[in-house]
Order: sequence, then structure tokens, then C-alpha cells
Amino acid sequence: AQGYVTFGSDSGHQSTIRFDGRFFLIGEALRNFGHEQVKKTNDVAKQLIMARYSRPAQYSYFMGGSQGGHEAFDAAQRYAEDYDGIVAGYPAHNLVMLHLSAHQFAKALLANDGDSWLNPAKVEVLTNAVYGRCDALDGAEDGIISNVASCAIATADLKLLRDENPIRCISGNDAGDTCLSDEQIEALNIIDTPFDLGFSIYPDDNGNSIYPKWTPFEGSTFMDGGFPNLGGEGPEQALNYGPAVATPQYAIAQDLTYDVNEFDPLSYAGRIAELGNLISANSVNLEHFRNKGAKLIYFHGWADDFIPVYSSIQYYERLQNRYPQDELDDFVRFYTVPGMGHVTGVFNARISLLKALENWVENGEAPGELLATDANPDSAGRTRPVCIYPEWPQFDGTGNLNDASNFECIAE
Repeated sequence: AQGYVTFGSDSGHQSTIRFDGRFFLIGEALRNFGHEQVKKTNDVAKQLIMARYSRPAQYSYFMGGSQGGHEAFDAAQRYAEDYDGIVAGYPAHNLVMLHLSAHQFAKALLANDGDSWLNPAKVEVLTNAVYGRCDALDGAEDGIISNVASCAIATADLKLLRDENPIRCISGNDAGDTCLSDEQIEALNIIDTPFDLGFSIYPDDNGNSIYPKWTPFEGSTFMDGGFPNLGGEGPEQALNYGPAVATPQYAIAQDLTYDVNEFDPLSYAGRIAELGNLISANSVNLEHFRNKGAKLIYFHGWADDFIPVYSSIQYYERLQNRYPQDELDDFVRFYTVPGMGHVTGVFNARISLLKALENWVENGEAPGELLATDANPDSAGRTRPVCIYPEWPQFDGTGNLNDASNFECIAE
């Protein structure tokens, strides 16, 4: 209806099993997944467009989320000549480091013969404590944590292995579903800690041996995409367990029988560096993209349990180190969305990002504060402002909590 031709791909492989990494053993499939399918699909689509319409498309845009966000970053970093604008949601751009961090995540839950795992009842103890302390810090008790910086301070005692931790079982021993043992708190603290690979795998960024932390004490619900991310019936069911096994076993060790419990990244430094440049999209060299006048909008939810929001923040901070802020503002906008998970969340945001991109590319109107509508069935269609990072929406203290006009984007 809007005059678009749309196209997509299966990234070069198909599977009925979640996180089936066997295709990693096939060189062409690995390269296609890494980035080549973005270019191949685009070029075929444009040939078909010419054959059908006898003229090229007036504008070309790429939009994707998660792995599609990774592909969107590939489009900007590797194939800038093909696109006028890009929208990337909650991108898995730093893929190799994401999956190695997921391995640390899974190991933390598997530790102590599985006693470190939190069952759903214990997860509820944790999340109730976090939301009880943080929900109102933005001025609104609405089930959304927007003032994340203050939340990190307010929940500091929940990390302690001492009696002043209100969710810790007496003496630290597991006493049932109403409290957390020391082993379980230690697992959460590991998940809350950045993952240090110990060596750099990207030539243009000496600091990328560090992958950011997750957000267990800042609003994670551990129920992203309908999957219990700590494992509904055990740690092997944790959402991060899938990539924690698939990438070390198939992509790195390339061994069907490899025991990932014995995985040591230092033993595979060369292969990890090779994969980092093949299947990650982590470069901040956007010279070609910027010089052709293309625009990038990307966003991430603060409650994302599957790709931590700090990964997108880290990338933006690296862009700030490369480009003066006024130059960066000419072609990049980065938004964070409180309460939004991985296409889910307590605030299941829907944002008119294509319209924002069109106005920027075609009319020169750079986007500012945007508007999001909550798609959760019980949300009554509530709205919130979507703030440019590092701003977040604060309730002004009056009016309807479901109306974005009663919130103000602030940075403090």
C-alpha cells in the first residue's frame, strides 16, 4: 500500500531445532549466516525489481531485530552502498562475544551440580524484590523500571552474601522457594558481571575483549520471548544454554562430540578471532555509510534478557569515541526503551520507526523523541515516550499513567 517491495532471507540455512548449530560446520552456510546472505539476497531482489518495474527502487531500507539487527549492522558496516537507511532493533551484532558471554551465563547456572540454578518461584522472589525497589524511582508505579541507574544502586544489597540481604536464605543454605541460597546469588552476580575474554578479536577496537553485563538486578524478568531464560525446569532449559553450546561446539571447536563444559576460549584464540571477523558486525568504521548520506536508527529494551542492552550501549559509546557528537548525530540515533524485552517485556513496545527513517532520509527531518505503544493485551494501549540515549522517561506526577504526554525525557 505504501509502494514498497519487501524481501528477506533464511540467512542460508533452515532448521526446526532452536539454536541448531550444525550448519556452522558448512563453510558456505557459515559465511552466509555471518554476512554474505545480506548482499546476495539484496542483489537478487534488485534484479527482480528491475525485471518487474523496469526501474530501480527510489530508496532502499533495511530493517531487522535480534539476528536481523545483526544483519542490519552488517548492511551498514559492510554493504553501505546498497542502503539509504537502516533500522536495527536489539541487535546481536557482537555475535561471537554474545555467545561466549552466554556460555559464562549458562556455566553460572550449572555450577555446584546445578544448585546455582533458580527455579521460577525463586526468580519471582528476585524480580519482586527488584521491582519493589525500583518501579517507583521514575515517579510512576506502573510495573516499568525507567530510572535504571538509580535502580542499580537501590538493589545493591540484593547481591550480598550476608544477612542484610533480604532475599538470602538464613545462613545461605537453600531453604526452599521463598529465598535464594548463596550459590544462587553468586550465579546472579556472575551474570551481572562483564565477561572478559582475555584477548581482543577485532583489529579496530582494543577494548572489545570485554562484553557487557546482563541486567538481573535492573529489571530482567527472565521470561523473554516466552522462554524462561534461567530455565523453567533446569539450567539446561535456560534460553542462553542453546548458543552457549552451539557456538563453542560447532563454530569454534568444529567437533560434534566436543564437551562444552571443558571449553577454554584461550585454547581457541585464533579460531575465535577468525569467527569474530566473519560472523560478528562490531566495527564502528561507518565512513562509507556516513559519507553517502545514509541514516541509522537503532534501539534496545532495558529488560532484554537475551541480548543485554549494555551491548548496544557499548557500541554507541565506541561510536562516540570515533566521531564527534555533532557528526554522529548527523547519521545515527540510538534509543533505549524501559520495560521492553526481546520483542516482549512488561512494556512490549511498538514504534513507528520506518516513518521516522523515511522522514530523516527523504525529508531531512532528524528524529527526536519518539512514541511507543504497549502491545501487551492487558496494557490498555498505554503509551510512553521513547527517549534518545541516555535520557529516560520520568512521570511528571500528574495525569494518566497510560499517556506518554505525562512523561518527560530526562538525563540525570
